[in-house]
Amino acid sequence: MVSTTYNSLQVELEKELYDLLKLKINLQLDDFNIPYLKGNNILKFEKLLEQMYNDLRCEWKKKCLLHSEPIYKSPTYSHDFYTLNNSKVDFNNGRVINYRDWEDNHYSAIVGFDGFSMFFSSRANAILNVLYIIRSMFKGSLNTQLFGDYFETILMLKNLNIEDFHIKYNFSSTLEENTDILIIEPLRYSLPLTSVDEEEIINNINNNGQLKAVIIDYTLLSNTFSISAFLKKIQSHVFIFFVKSTLELDQAGLEFSNSAQLLLYTKENPFLTEHIKKLRVLLEEQRYTLRGSLSYSEVCQLDYPTFNKDKQYVRNIMDNNKEFSSVLKDLQNIEVIHPSIHFGESCDAPFLFLSVKNNEIYSKLMEHISNNLAKYNTTIPQRNSFGFRNLSMRTIQMGKRNNVLKIAPGKINGMRQQCLLQAVLDFDKK
Repeated sequence: MVSTTYNSLQVELEKELYDLLKLKINLQLDDFNIPYLKGNNILKFEKLLEQMYNDLRCEWKKKCLLHSEPIYKSPTYSHDFYTLNNSKVDFNNGRVINYRDWEDNHYSAIVGFDGFSMFFSSRANAILNVLYIIRSMFKGSLNTQLFGDYFETILMLKNLNIEDFHIKYNFSSTLEENTDILIIEPLRYSLPLTSVDEEEIINNINNNGQLKAVIIDYTLLSNTFSISAFLKKIQSHVFIFFVKSTLELDQAGLEFSNSAQLLLYTKENPFLTEHIKKLRVLLEEQRYTLRGSLSYSEVCQLDYPTFNKDKQYVRNIMDNNKEFSSVLKDLQNIEVIHPSIHFGESCDAPFLFLSVKNNEIYSKLMEHISNNLAKYNTTIPQRNSFGFRNLSMRTIQMGKRNNVLKIAPGKINGMRQQCLLQAVLDFDKK
């Protein structure tokens, strides 16, 4: 199996067992029984760990549902409601809900800046709310530029119906002088996983006097993207909205609930302090209208100590992707696409792509991978998204091509990852 030893695989899986024990404590699942896993062969050990974290997920969701489901969508007014972690949630029906107590725990104060944290039902809904609120704040025509290419963002913007709101789709990072709103993906979603030049973006923000607001979608980087370091270089008094889906990288790979965080930061200004408070109230009211609120049950599922704060989990995902990519970087007949290969070792991404010349070769590659996994009596989950604890993959379509494999190595560098790496290396030599 490539160059990984049996002992190193054993150590990797024992680390995962230890992390799952910590997660059990974090979720306060005291009655959850941990099976004895040591003494099994490596592959069985890995499968048992997978079953264990799936069971942890189910037990936590069950515990939250038992806590929240007895509450009506339109509850009686005489009650206060709390999550299992004791965060207060106010609502008089399922859509008009306020969970500031919990949101405030996910805001990091940064010297010299005002702002707040909010949570929405999805990343797209968060961006949509921001665009509508900006439209209400400024008069006249608003010119928007998108430095990004995520299909959901593009589709949302094309269907946007806001008066005097003009959008330009710019796949470079050159900011036009008449831009009022800038939307940025620091790491582009599509091939070739391009990392945007952060210094160039900062210079654009600081030197464009017309710019009113910046929206940064950092979903693919989560907390490996340093907001504080970014803001230290900002001199302009613009509204900067940081948006990310928290489903993928911020829920221990267990997908408890759809959710997205919105963080607003703007340079401190005594004149703006009260306006920032009012802006939050307006966004809360608008969130109800645009059906962007989380439910009481969803807040309960997300309110555990390491939600959105486990930097080590995200770091492990990124490092495992780099390690996976580095093993394959010298392939002759398969293109390996990951920013650490093309833009420098410091560049992160939570997944990678493998691309071959045509669909026929791709079919043979997938057959070879399947046969190699069958030798070890195992398979690899084929599913969308990324950020899971274990390895997953799927075929993606790029135009008329069906010859791109998206691989999300996840957190665990186990036996199945080694099987996949070996299969790809062997196929490249044919």
